[in-house]
Amino acid sequence: MPLSLGNSKAWATKPRLKGAGKAQGAGFERAQERRKIKNNLYKTLNFNKLYLSTKEREKMKSAIIYNGQSLLDNKPIVVIATYSNRNTKTGKVVQTYILREDINPLEASKTGEDYSICGDCPMRGEVTTDPERKQAKGRKCYVNLGQGPTIVYKSFIKGVYPKADFQWSRILLGLDRFVRIGTYGDPAAVPNHVWEQLLSSATTWTAYTHQSNWRPDIAMQSADNHEQAIAQWKQGNRTFRVIADLGDIDKKNEALCPASKEAGRRVQCTACKLCKGSSKGKSIAIVKH
Repeated sequence: MPLSLGNSKAWATKPRLKGAGKAQGAGFERAQERRKIKNNLYKTLNFNKLYLSTKEREKMKSAIIYNGQSLLDNKPIVVIATYSNRNTKTGKVVQTYILREDINPLEASKTGEDYSICGDCPMRGEVTTDPERKQAKGRKCYVNLGQGPTIVYKSFIKGVYPKADFQWSRILLGLDRFVRIGTYGDPAAVPNHVWEQLLSSATTWTAYTHQSNWRPDIAMQSADNHEQAIAQWKQGNRTFRVIADLGDIDKKNEALCPASKEAGRRVQCTACKLCKGSSKGKSIAIVKH
């Protein structure tokens, strides 16, 4: 089922770019680049340089943005983007789930087939044949597989999601929105062009990877301990690290996640923007939850 872009009655006035005309430096250049992408987008789609109305944009809430081989092991995966405001920590955001196309997330975890989407992440746990276990033994990942990933996978199997398998569809899904890359799964499993198109006109994003040196301009490097974090810092990369308690934070190089409970949930991820590989400032740490 192809992604619908609506009809000619759905056009409205051109939305104002936040910060355009008054920002300077990198911010101004970013706004100019987004404007250029938008102009090319609507020209290419023969929209006569008119812009989609807010109402029509709100209809574009979910889609399959990739369906093909994993770059980690060449097995079939699917990437599904959903736009919602259900997560109180992140705020209104485009969530992206990287899933095995042919295996339920819980079963993939239990059998080790989740390597296709998570690579060698140590949080995956151990393969088990124990019939009493629903997922891998000793799994430490914060993502609850029985919730978001399983719900999205079941909807995918039912054919709920349309396909956004061409460039402009992905751009429109991310247009002026906050994107969370890898709500579940490692973005390194997916071809670069998928993320580049989704992010090309997004306001900002968050991204994390356990695959060393994968796109530090996009993703935070996930560090499992202080030594790994130091190694990444020496390479000029920013890290995201889970710590046991506040005493473990490296105050010189790390800042506590401001959206976390321990930081008083001062701000949502949509406003924070620190967990973006190319952002400036300290690396981020969060207390285990």
